[in-house]
Formats: sequence, C-alpha cells, structure tokens
Amino acid sequence: MGEILVMGEFKVLRWKLMEEFEKEQSKLARASSRFNEKVQETQDELSCLHNELKAVIYREVTEEVDLSGEKEKLRAEIKKTEEAVNHAIEERDQANSVISQSKKAEITRLNLIRSWHGEYAESVRKQAEPILKRIEEARSEYYNSLLDLLKMIDLYDEKYKEVKDKIGDVRNEEGSWVVMGPVLSLGLAKLITDEELQMIERGQLPSDVKRKPTVL
Repeated sequence: MGEILVMGEFKVLRWKLMEEFEKEQSKLARASSRFNEKVQETQDELSCLHNELKAVIYREVTEEVDLSGEKEKLRAEIKKTEEAVNHAIEERDQANSVISQSKKAEITRLNLIRSWHGEYAESVRKQAEPILKRIEEARSEYYNSLLDLLKMIDLYDEKYKEVKDKIGDVRNEEGSWVVMGPVLSLGLAKLITDEELQMIERGQLPSDVKRKPTVL
C-alpha cells in the first residue's frame, strides 16, 4: 500500500486490495462473457438452421419439388446444433456456479469496506501527517499570537486611560473636537473569518494570501 499514483499536486496512495478486486472481477467477467457468447452463438446457429428448413419447405410448396434430402440433412444439423446449445447452456450454468463460488471465496465488498476504513485509511492519514502537523502548529501560533496581542492591548489600554484622563479631548484650529483613542486594538490583526473559511472550502485563498508549494 506504499506505492503511489500521481493525481494533481498530491500523490495518491494505491489501494492494492481494490486493484486486486477489480482484476479478479474482470477475469470472472471475461469468463462469464465467454460462456454466454458460446450459448448465443449456438442459439443463433440453430435459429438459422430452422429458417433454412422453413425456406426449403416453402420451395417444396411453391416450386412443386421434392427436397427430402435437403430437409433430412438440415434436420440432422438441427439435432446436432440443439445438442450443442444444450451443452453450451450446461457449461454456462456450471461456469456461473464456479464464478459465484469464486466471488464468495475471494475478496468481498465487506473486505473492501473494512480495508478502506482500516489499513488504507491509516496509510492515508499517515501520509497527511505533515499537513495536519502544520495546521496544528499554525493553530497554536495563531491563538498564542492573539493572546499576546490582547495582553499588549490591555497594557496600552491602561496607558491610554491614564493619559486620556490628563489630556481629555480638545478642539483643533478649526474648532472641531479631536478625540483621543487607543493606539492598539484587535482590529489591526488579520483574523480568520467565516467568509475566508468558506473560500477555503471552495478551494480558494483570500486575495492577500499567496499560495505556497505543497509540501508532504
């Protein structure tokens, strides 16, 4: 399960059990088709012989000739072909029985589901570990940075309140009020928004974020 198939910019792990299942199903399908074709072939041949016999009888009536020899020959061929049809059907039924037993004995769909949620899922998640690790580290860095910023905001809020009480609001040269405000706020940080998360789900990046090469 360690082999890979390249798909886009990621390398998709091969699911060997599924490949074996498909190979097995293809082999059984070819066998089934071969026996079915043999039945169809002999049945078509039999149908043609019956039509030929009808045509001979038609000639006997319309042309007033005796074609007993041709009819006898055709009836012998019909009998032989009917036996071939019966043998073909018998072999097809036996083959289908063998195919049915083979499907039960080999890889089942239940095996596939268990493999998908078992060793294959485990291999895929192991492959994704570097990405998940990057997300975990980025998440930790993001929230720690926010906490640091909030602490710094609290620190300067104290300074802001202290100087505002001393200075207050004043009028400028035109007579308009100049209001003293905080020098630092959470609004200065580029926070992750719900809208940006929705863009990510659509496979898009915010306009101010540059796509980095995929690293696995």
